[in-house]
Amino acid sequence: SDVCSSDLNHLQIGETTAAIYYVNNLIGQTSDKDEKSFYEILKTYLLAFEAKQLEPIGRLSLSFIQKMRKFQTDLQKKQAPFKLKPIVLAHIASFLGEKAKATQILKGLPLTSEYRPLERYLYMDLATQLYSKSPQVLRPIYEHYIQDKNLTKESRIFYTFTLLGLLDDLEKGTKARKKSVDSLHAKLPKELESVKTLLEFESLTIDLVDAEDSKVEKDAYKKLSKIMTDTKQQYFLRKSLYVRAIKNLSTANKFDYMSKVASNWVRFTKVGD
Repeated sequence: SDVCSSDLNHLQIGETTAAIYYVNNLIGQTSDKDEKSFYEILKTYLLAFEAKQLEPIGRLSLSFIQKMRKFQTDLQKKQAPFKLKPIVLAHIASFLGEKAKATQILKGLPLTSEYRPLERYLYMDLATQLYSKSPQVLRPIYEHYIQDKNLTKESRIFYTFTLLGLLDDLEKGTKARKKSVDSLHAKLPKELESVKTLLEFESLTIDLVDAEDSKVEKDAYKKLSKIMTDTKQQYFLRKSLYVRAIKNLSTANKFDYMSKVASNWVRFTKVGD
């Protein structure tokens, strides 16, 4: 629903007051028992998140701990045919500093296409926090979601972009990274055109980075230039392409080609973007 979309937008910027307002509206308007339970659980998450934001950094206060324990007890009593309940319980465990418990709950949840957008957002948000130092654990999660046809094109591009950042840390050297990128590109269906374009662009950028003579550099850039032209009307994809290219080229000290990519960004970006 539009309200649910607004709620997700407020969640993403950490604006809990407006999100709670929208959830309260949903609770009041919904007659379906399961739907009402879903939004009541979401409200519990928002209240817990808000309390955590207000808690001073450092040692947790007794009142905060008691409030979180109350939330946990109340949630355990709720019957809900959704994945939101365990996801919220994992978040609350994380708020309490119980990382092992939060990780255990998250590991018990299957990777599935059936998550609602809010469930998926909260799942990925916590997974990214818990596994921030374990990119090898995050990798299959991102590889799953870039192929999830229930996601919007923009979401799949975002997860692909994030996965490429993980590969920077996971793979030692450009050749290993290119091999991973090419392997993933080859196994994706052609209808995931935007994801495949981003992966192809990454691979070509690595070719340019690894090129040892000007002819190979020019050939690689010519292919990159064509993709930049072909995607000039696709703002979200184009932004991901350019950010990754500039990052790769600047790291390799290929500043001439980095400047060319940046110039294309200026050329193709409109005032309204």
